[in-house]
Amino acid sequence: MNKARILLSVGLVVVAIACWISYGNKMSGRDEEYAIHISNAEAYAEKHLYQKAIAEYEKAFKINNDEKQREAWLAAYWSAFEDGVIEEKKYTDALTTFCVNFPQRIDMWEKLISYQLETRNYDGARISYLRSAKAGVTSDKLEEYKNAIYYSYREWGQGMPEVTGSTSGRNRVRDDRGYGSLDSLGKVKHYNTYLYIGPIGKEKVYLLGVSEEEMRVVDDADVVQAIIKPAFEDTKAIGDGIIPYLEQGKWYYFDYVQGQKILGPYDDASTFYNGLAAVKKGDNWIIINKKGDEVGAGSFKDVVLLDNGEYVMKDVMVASDGKYYGIYDAKGNPKNEFSAPKIDFCMNDWLAFQDGSGKWGFVDLAGEVQIKPGYEEALSFSNGLAAVKKDGNWGYVNHDNVMVIENKYSGARYVSGEGIAMVASGEPQSWHVLALRFEYGK
Repeated sequence: MNKARILLSVGLVVVAIACWISYGNKMSGRDEEYAIHISNAEAYAEKHLYQKAIAEYEKAFKINNDEKQREAWLAAYWSAFEDGVIEEKKYTDALTTFCVNFPQRIDMWEKLISYQLETRNYDGARISYLRSAKAGVTSDKLEEYKNAIYYSYREWGQGMPEVTGSTSGRNRVRDDRGYGSLDSLGKVKHYNTYLYIGPIGKEKVYLLGVSEEEMRVVDDADVVQAIIKPAFEDTKAIGDGIIPYLEQGKWYYFDYVQGQKILGPYDDASTFYNGLAAVKKGDNWIIINKKGDEVGAGSFKDVVLLDNGEYVMKDVMVASDGKYYGIYDAKGNPKNEFSAPKIDFCMNDWLAFQDGSGKWGFVDLAGEVQIKPGYEEALSFSNGLAAVKKDGNWGYVNHDNVMVIENKYSGARYVSGEGIAMVASGEPQSWHVLALRFEYGK
């Protein structure tokens, strides 16, 4: 029995040794094969035969996916692209492959995303950034590239000398041909051929002036809701089915459903919002309901209106007591104790304000200063961005106070929920559309 066991043990040892020898020979053969492929690749690259070099490297990677040789492989791809023998996409695909294989190489992620941004491949840059974030790598440059990706934009449209905005993101435009409008995506809704288009508000109805004597209330499908004769001199945005209109220097309200004047005269007037409006009587502004009754908490020397006539957004009104501006609710009740020489209309969360030095910063709805004054001018934040004027030109900052859209415009407006803003170039100003490519911040 002992002899049998000894023979069995010896046999197992012999088999094991034979296996190790076979494995060693096999590995030695694979190492030799790998070395031959690398040598061939280097020789081809030296002769500028980059496509053959790439093929040899890729044969080698089936044996050993070596990081250093991957860099040489990538260099061959770049040289092949520079020589015009492969397309740009093949080089970026190779760079992407490197990053996927070695995801901790921050420098390569930076190189990939930087190149995609340089070549305006914003969709590719966005995907690459998301992959780098998933891999858990980060750097100052990658954060910089993130801003460049998420705040990348396109511009279009003919120059328009006059633009009237709204909280809905839709705009009325005007040039020497007439009035037109843009929808919330910055696309033409009406060409500049109308005698008049009323300022557009939250409601899906607005005024079209079809002749010197007639205006029509139409919805977004251009279905006529009411006909008004004679035409008004001027109007503000329709709210709650009521049209603020101008007649011989005074403002009135017209209920287009009832077809009659219901309120006025006033020295100025806002658009109705949830049954309330701000009106000016003499030197003071008050809040009224649809019956014309004063329902607000008090009177003000000024109420900040959007250029289409809206006076409140998200139940926030900005008004002045004659000395300073403050932040109030729609009925004029103070929301906090903050005050400043000037405060801009509230479009979203942080309001632009001017301090005693004339510089502009930003305050939140609780009255806490979030960005200290430092800009020449500013508009309140809207959908994550605020227009600011620096060195004589307008650009956009985010909540981190980073200038994410270069200050190169002569004018700028609020950003809509769809990422659309109106910007201007030149003097006199000529307005056109700026459209962000992505839903920023995500």
